[in-house]
Amino acid sequence: MVRLEWADIRAFDGGAEPALCLEDLSGISVSGARLQLQPYVQLLELHYPVDDLAIQLRENHERADFASNGLMENRKSVRVGPVAALEPKQIFVVVHRIDFSVYFRRIEREEFALLSALRSGKTIERAIELAFQRSSIPEFDRGGYVQHCFQTWATLGWFCRPEEINARRQSCEKRVRT
Repeated sequence: MVRLEWADIRAFDGGAEPALCLEDLSGISVSGARLQLQPYVQLLELHYPVDDLAIQLRENHERADFASNGLMENRKSVRVGPVAALEPKQIFVVVHRIDFSVYFRRIEREEFALLSALRSGKTIERAIELAFQRSSIPEFDRGGYVQHCFQTWATLGWFCRPEEINARRQSCEKRVRT
């Protein structure tokens, strides 16, 4: 739970680079290309479904009436029950933000492996290879799966625009202004 809360703080307070746009990808060779994740995107491998618990606690907290200490004591016992009842389960969560709100998004193991490999500086091609090691996703479904993942992540703004593209854009903008 502490790791999730810390990721929440880092997602809210983390920096953001200019986001990658679809037109930024034209003319880039995928085989050697690297993508950078936004600094605020946090990747977590967890062994309990604490994301559900955190959401439940937040909802309960928002509805809480803090009028008396007696009510607070009753709420405390209600909050302990769900924690004690959690069964171990491996989950993968991305903690990210959109418009100053932080969200938890569960992802599959392959997505986690792919995003982790990209974060560590692997090429897109190598990251895809690593993501599907020991995968149960049939080989003929992997292309569509990867395409859907990248489309979703790009829509959410999780990728930074590469420096060379920033430099090219700035150069173009200067020429347009003069």
